[in-house]
Amino acid sequence: NSLQFVSKRFFYLSTLLQELAGPQLAAAPTAPKCLEKLTRKPTLVLSFQQDGTGGVQSVPACVPDGAVILGATASDVQSNTNGGVTTDPSVVMLGFGPDTVVTPFFNELPDDSEDYDVMIVYACGHGYHYAEPFVSAFQAKCPDATIVGGMCEGGFVSDDNNTLDAHGIRHITSGIFGILGKNMPLRSVVSRGVKSLTDNLPWRVQEAKLVYPEDEEYIFIGHDYPYHCITKICKDTVPPTSPTALLSTLSPDFCGLQRNDGYGFELHVLNPISIQTDSIILMTDGSGEQTKSLVNAQLDLFSLDGDECKRHMDWTLQQLKEQTRDETILGAVMFSCNGRGPQARSLLRETMSDATRFHKHFRNIPCCGFYAGGEIGPMALAGSHHHVFQRGKVAVQGFTAVFALFIVPATQPRAFDLDDSDENVANFVRDRLEPVVVDGNEEHGDEEE
Repeated sequence: NSLQFVSKRFFYLSTLLQELAGPQLAAAPTAPKCLEKLTRKPTLVLSFQQDGTGGVQSVPACVPDGAVILGATASDVQSNTNGGVTTDPSVVMLGFGPDTVVTPFFNELPDDSEDYDVMIVYACGHGYHYAEPFVSAFQAKCPDATIVGGMCEGGFVSDDNNTLDAHGIRHITSGIFGILGKNMPLRSVVSRGVKSLTDNLPWRVQEAKLVYPEDEEYIFIGHDYPYHCITKICKDTVPPTSPTALLSTLSPDFCGLQRNDGYGFELHVLNPISIQTDSIILMTDGSGEQTKSLVNAQLDLFSLDGDECKRHMDWTLQQLKEQTRDETILGAVMFSCNGRGPQARSLLRETMSDATRFHKHFRNIPCCGFYAGGEIGPMALAGSHHHVFQRGKVAVQGFTAVFALFIVPATQPRAFDLDDSDENVANFVRDRLEPVVVDGNEEHGDEEE
């Protein structure tokens, strides 16, 4: 009996410790090493594996029941779990509180998807082609949701309703898959780095209109959404003009638009047909946010620049450090464009530039992820000097680094009452573990503990 009660007291104390500790994150090259670092059962497991490494099967076999697993395989992964930035495979495990809900998906979302505020999403194979409308539809339902992810070679995800292997995992080579999160402490940061081609002296949109699929002048067959057509731009000292001459002279990579909110220039890829139509054409997803009038918006033209990419990343990470001074970053997942690394022959001319810079600024914070063939996150901005975090306005874009950061309030030492009397411990164990009768059926308490 004394041994039994010691076990009950241990259960009581360890359960309270988990609840007081709050969310936890552990990252390591393997799942068993991750589990050694946690004091609570993982809720979410993220795995990043290089193609052909054979590590995919080992992850679900080591994970406790009940945890949702999401894995990506890619040509290049990155991790700092071994003390420095490497291309080693990695596993990230997160243990959240009882209020956090994590739901996996494959190719379609659950009926209650509007109740979620976080999406981590990957696309591979044919999923590349419909990734943008997929994430845009979820963003339209949940305008303030944080959506992050990237294009990968393949992956795997928990699938309780359609078990395809012994561990309830669906292995994917084509499609869109990921997880939805509710009450999950995740925020996103996006960095690109571009150079203004107008010496930071933007123009103003004087004439622009939306062209709808039913309009006679609509030029994109099979496209379902309206697009913006900017036909006149002006400056205080320059008469109104067509943007065509500007495009021909400057050969920009992006068109930047800043509305009255002043939160930087949203960077849009220029449609190559723009010069032929004597206008600037910008596609939309049909949402109210993207179809707002562009008249009187400021317009600038930008080019990709390796040095600016590095400068913007350093600025972003410094802002992140300052704006989380009173919080705790548990860890980060990074989706970086494969045009930014990992090889030094990329435009940035540095090996694993983004990951190395993160490790320099946040040496003790785990950061894992993969190099993507397209990144999913809030639309990249230029010239923004405000809050470093972004949410909403999801886009599938290129040459960005998208960070998903798990951030919680800083824990402060505090006193609390601990009643480990025999009676209280016995009541606690009975409430958590012993069966109760509900509608004539036995149900158990919180067996997860």
